[in-house]
Amino acid sequence: MVAYLDSSVVLRYILKGDSAIRHALSCEKIIASERLEKVLAGIGIARLSEIVKKRAMGAFPVVIKTLDAIHVATAHLFGEQNPDETILLFSYDESMNRCARALGLSAPLSVEE
Repeated sequence: MVAYLDSSVVLRYILKGDSAIRHALSCEKIIASERLEKVLAGIGIARLSEIVKKRAMGAFPVVIKTLDAIHVATAHLFGEQNPDETILLFSYDESMNRCARALGLSAPLSVEE
């Protein structure tokens, strides 16, 4: 399985000691945005390509913010390019999770009430 690790998961781990990150770290492969490159060693970094930018500017099945669209587009494109991999998108943003699920990605985390 492949985990797409959103920065909110890492920050929550750093700031609150949230153990949910262990689920992502148990995956065979982890990808994240360039911003996390310096923080998370050993993770394949997904570059912000023109294809990702175009995909992020397009329509999504759920309304999401611009940066969330980049995350979802990156994870979705990675899944399309690696059809034998199961993509898990890790985020605490509910809109982003709904969008990922609508696109066929798994989004195992949810916001605690």
